[in-house]
Amino acid sequence: MEAMTVSGNLETTSTKYLRKLRFALAIASAAAFMIAAGSASAASLQVETSGSDAPGCGPIGTPCKTISYAVNLAAAGDTVNVGSGTFDESPNGVQINKALTLRGTNDGSNQTVISGGLSTTATSRGTIGVTAAGDVTVSNFNVEDFSSLGAPNVNSANKLGLYSKPPLAGGPFKYTFRHLILDGSGGLPGGGIYLNFVSTGSSTEVNFTGGSICGQAGNGILVENASKPVTVKNSGICQGTTGNSAYFNLLGTNSGGENLDDAVQSVIGNTVLGSSLTFSANPDFGSATAPGFNAPVVRDNSIVLPSGGSAITLYTGKNAATYRGAINDPVVSGNVITTSTPGATAIRLLGLVRFADIYDNVSQGVDTFARTERVLTNSPGVYLDPTGTRLFKNKLYGASPTIAVNNQSPRFIVAYQNWWGCNEGPNYTDNGNPSPPHRAGILPQCAGINQALAGGDVLFDPWLTNLDGPTGPSGATGSTGPQGPPGSSGNDGATGATGNQGPTGSTGQQGPTGKQGKVGPTGPAGSDGKGPRPAVRRLPPKRPVRIRPHRRTFKIAKVTCRGGNCRIKKTAVRVTVRNKIYRGFAKSTKKRFRKGQTRRIKVTVPQRVFRKMPHGRKVGSITVAIRAKSSNGTLNKRAVSVGIGR
Repeated sequence: MEAMTVSGNLETTSTKYLRKLRFALAIASAAAFMIAAGSASAASLQVETSGSDAPGCGPIGTPCKTISYAVNLAAAGDTVNVGSGTFDESPNGVQINKALTLRGTNDGSNQTVISGGLSTTATSRGTIGVTAAGDVTVSNFNVEDFSSLGAPNVNSANKLGLYSKPPLAGGPFKYTFRHLILDGSGGLPGGGIYLNFVSTGSSTEVNFTGGSICGQAGNGILVENASKPVTVKNSGICQGTTGNSAYFNLLGTNSGGENLDDAVQSVIGNTVLGSSLTFSANPDFGSATAPGFNAPVVRDNSIVLPSGGSAITLYTGKNAATYRGAINDPVVSGNVITTSTPGATAIRLLGLVRFADIYDNVSQGVDTFARTERVLTNSPGVYLDPTGTRLFKNKLYGASPTIAVNNQSPRFIVAYQNWWGCNEGPNYTDNGNPSPPHRAGILPQCAGINQALAGGDVLFDPWLTNLDGPTGPSGATGSTGPQGPPGSSGNDGATGATGNQGPTGSTGQQGPTGKQGKVGPTGPAGSDGKGPRPAVRRLPPKRPVRIRPHRRTFKIAKVTCRGGNCRIKKTAVRVTVRNKIYRGFAKSTKKRFRKGQTRRIKVTVPQRVFRKMPHGRKVGSITVAIRAKSSNGTLNKRAVSVGIGR
């Protein structure tokens, strides 16, 4: 009976295994068939200036002559390859209404040029237009002589190099534009790029990388109502001759929707010639229930201001009365902003701009590095003010000695560890309002702080000196001891008699000069004082950390000892979820560790805070304040933050 039982179990196990194997083979065969069918369905069409637009064109031996003909001929998923030369695509340019890849030539002198022909009879809004309900990639084209929608009227002509209008439903889709050189210097007034999302219901991500937009009359790039991520990266952007901005991202002309946690708007690594990179949320002419921005990023750009104006502007209209219509958690970092003319502003915040992090930027010759301003609402006496503004580790060269940081709101600004152009710290003008301690008078070599309204303090101590690091706090001066009573004067002693002078002895002979000795070795250089302080670094990831019920702890920072013996003195954790602040937990060793050794710090989101977190890619942040000290007396205080989602 036992043998039969074992045999029966083996037979049952074998049967189950064979069934699973047959099922897996069937799935693999079906997948292979689908891949083969997909590969077979995708086609490649060729376009050459020597080709001919006729049914059946597209193979390499019989290419089409115009890009628009080949695009209309292509099926969804196809690739259209275009040879070098100039392609006249008037009157309507190249309009893409299906998922495909359009690839030009960008190889030295072999360039592909799309000309709109300066058409004024176009029925489309761009020399390249993309409205497809699917993924589209356009790369390696020079675009010039933009076409214009309708009559050539200066006030109504719509002349665009690139126009994008994603569908309202479906997706998510992705539009990718790489290595597009748009020259708008010919023809009527117009803009370079217009990304029109129409409604917050759209679900399309847009990326523009490695290109340039110059010569146009209007804005270089205009983005409206982006409901998915838009990234402009490693490109050259010029302000138009009459346009307000090199880059203008406008959100809130349509009503509805929420703040878009997964729709990060990013301008990264670009060279900008013009007056401004602008983010405008909930403008006055928009809907009173329109949404705003969440965590827009302006990073690592080089911005040259040929005249006055603002390099980076973040502002809201009067309707942005709650976090829904605000600009929340913007990051402005690593930018280099220069000008040779007076009256310019590097970073301008107006209205309900909440918790802006502005760090590691460099301004050269810019009078005002940061300016905060109020916006009056429809209610009398009710204003929207920038709040939670943080400036740190920025370097100000040649800034105004009175208004380098100009706070025109009653909300305070945290401005620690900045270089103010001198070792003495900033000049401070409080206009009669309470303020931090500051010196009387103005040092012209030092950047200045202006506090216009009561409550609008700028907290600037400690600051950087000689760009080496923040100055540590001074120790308290000890009290002076009491002076003792003067002692009594003694009597003068009698002066002794002067003795007789003896005869001068004879001069001895001079001995021979000895050999010169060898130069001894140079001794070791002495210490210059205290050794280096411990290094505090944030650990990856840079993207928000996803928190799960049983994975609420993760590593956020590391401390490296660079001299003597080190110790992590204190860690304090703050968790922010939808503008509410909770206390978190940190775990790290408090034992001493030696030079060259590293200790990591873990943070934990408490269970009660996790239960309050809404679902989303980024719904809050976690910050740990770290104090690390070395036995040589050096101290490092730093706060490290990471976004969190659920």
